[in-house]
Amino acid sequence: MRKAIGSLMNILMPFVYGVVIAYLLRPTCNFFEKNLRILSRKLWKKERRGLCVGLSIALSFILFFLIVYLLLAMMIPQLLRSIRVISVRIPLFLEVVQEWIERLFSDNQVISSYLGDSVEDIETTLREWIQGSLLPSLNNVMDNFTNGVMGAFNLLYNLFVGVVAAVYILVSRKRFAAQSKLILYGSLKTHVADWIYQEVCYADRMFSGFLAGKILDSTIIGVICFIACSILKIPNTMLVSVIVGVTNIIPFFGPYIGGVPSALIILMESPVKCVWFIILIVILQQIDGNILGPRILGNSTGLSGFWVLFSIILFSGLFGFVGMIIGVPLFAIIYDIVRRCVCYGLEQRGKEELMEQYKDRFHREERRQRREEGK
Repeated sequence: MRKAIGSLMNILMPFVYGVVIAYLLRPTCNFFEKNLRILSRKLWKKERRGLCVGLSIALSFILFFLIVYLLLAMMIPQLLRSIRVISVRIPLFLEVVQEWIERLFSDNQVISSYLGDSVEDIETTLREWIQGSLLPSLNNVMDNFTNGVMGAFNLLYNLFVGVVAAVYILVSRKRFAAQSKLILYGSLKTHVADWIYQEVCYADRMFSGFLAGKILDSTIIGVICFIACSILKIPNTMLVSVIVGVTNIIPFFGPYIGGVPSALIILMESPVKCVWFIILIVILQQIDGNILGPRILGNSTGLSGFWVLFSIILFSGLFGFVGMIIGVPLFAIIYDIVRRCVCYGLEQRGKEELMEQYKDRFHREERRQRREEGK
């Protein structure tokens, strides 16, 4: 059974890519289509509708591929350069550390000798790893790619078919939505169909609002990081800014996931600049957590800090990196479904006053804080 499901998922993987790409590009496509309609209102006729829809989809894909290309063009060259610089400077850095330890513990020969031997062992291990594993791996990237050409071909094939499927989905998205609604209400009882329709609409608002807000928030953080790093003359400005901006999409753990490797990259070139960068990251995260995040996202998920942490840990364990991104809105949907089921159960048993007591007890302070934030 599991093997059959796995085979079916492999067959349908291009369409999964297509659905994801179409969902991500749908807001952009709607934006272009709306503005094209406004610009061509005098020429808006039935026969021109297809042209405007096609043009909006084309512009959305052009923007999407342009962003992906720019990110890869900025990251890959600097990342390879940073790896090579780090591989060269690690031995020099360890020599400086060893000299500093020798000067610091010059009066205690036992500690000085022990620490010196430890640093030499670390240096030898790192040098062997760099020369024996890291650099050959970098030099054999193309060889490994050639050996795995079938896997790369399958990935490219899935992405290509996914892009084609995304085009068809975007063209027919309104028709698909109407057909799904007809199937829903035609096959289920009205109250059940209403409940499912409301949850689907809520899930759509939750995912689209959360992802759009986090992308905007992370873009602003990345731009601010780039400007600040440029002013402070921090090495690898473009690379660390892109890393900080991209990883900031991940709630809670994002700043640490992006800040730690970026700080290590800078440390190999300038320890002083690394300290400045750490201070900058702390300031940026305070700005993001207290100013940008609440203004852009607000309390869009309705989850407390505990459930945010729980959802990230749970879904990152189930789906990896993707789970860290979608975990919060996905758990917010599950939380809302459970809340609705509890409310329905209390209503059926004539215990609605319990929910009112709960709201009065625990939500009064939250409402007051929201009113203050609104002012």
